[in-house]
Amino acid sequence: MRSLFLQYYRDTFIYNLVFSIIVGFAGNFYICFATFGSLVSFLAYQYHKGHEYYFYYNYGYTKNELMTKTILVNAIFAFILFSFAQCTKLMFKA
Repeated sequence: MRSLFLQYYRDTFIYNLVFSIIVGFAGNFYICFATFGSLVSFLAYQYHKGHEYYFYYNYGYTKNELMTKTILVNAIFAFILFSFAQCTKLMFKA
């Protein structure tokens, strides 16, 4: 069951990462990745692979559950990346 969620997360992660990198040049990558990028990735996934939600539903995952878990994982991942970037800045500050 866990591997099914990881498959969904991987598919939405690609859309989110590409969008967040593009927007990250003009704004904050971490905030975009954790919030707005997730929403854009859900829309892109719905457009390209929306029929696969039936597959996940047959295995017990609802669309809301998949989206909620994905947003939570993205927020945790963005926080870890942000913390790592800040610690690296402090370590190598001259």
